[in-house]
Amino acid sequence: MIQIKQQLDPVFETYSLLYIAHQKEHYFNMLETSLNALGLQGHEIINSKTFDILHTYIDAFAKYQVMPKEPNLFYKSKDERAFIILLDFVSDMEKAMTSSDQSLSHLNEAYVIEKLIPWFARISTTNHAPKKNPDFNTFLEYVMASAIDDSAKWAFVSLAKNPEEFFNSVLSSIKGNMPAFEKAVQQIKPS
Repeated sequence: MIQIKQQLDPVFETYSLLYIAHQKEHYFNMLETSLNALGLQGHEIINSKTFDILHTYIDAFAKYQVMPKEPNLFYKSKDERAFIILLDFVSDMEKAMTSSDQSLSHLNEAYVIEKLIPWFARISTTNHAPKKNPDFNTFLEYVMASAIDDSAKWAFVSLAKNPEEFFNSVLSSIKGNMPAFEKAVQQIKPS
């Protein structure tokens, strides 16, 4: 059964806003293209009052956002598939933030590869079915055969080799931007 939450999830929202605020124009162009592909008038919809709240929300977050010293794939990639693949790790980061030890040690190479291969199998230009007990070389084959930007491919290879460093960076960005999320929510709350 699907449950609808009455409140925004702070970790998920902050994670998403970090990505979207960095490339707002690209994000709205992508939405417009998707709406046009559905036979709708994307430009009119994106520029309608319906989307005013989303513009306000993103702009308020961007105003208070704290950018990391060294942006990683999370900020650089304009490939929405990379963003969606990384969303699969948000629950891991949320658990790390709420646990007493705030550890990401379970996000090791084997765990990351096992979690990423099914995603890359879906966007592969070849027809590979995910193998059991994949290793790094198998992962590399999937990544290189995927239909994502070359820069994103290499960033995912780096992520698989140094997952704790990558996720600590993302987790630090989420924690540092929770106040920006809270201010953005205040901007869109009904009076």
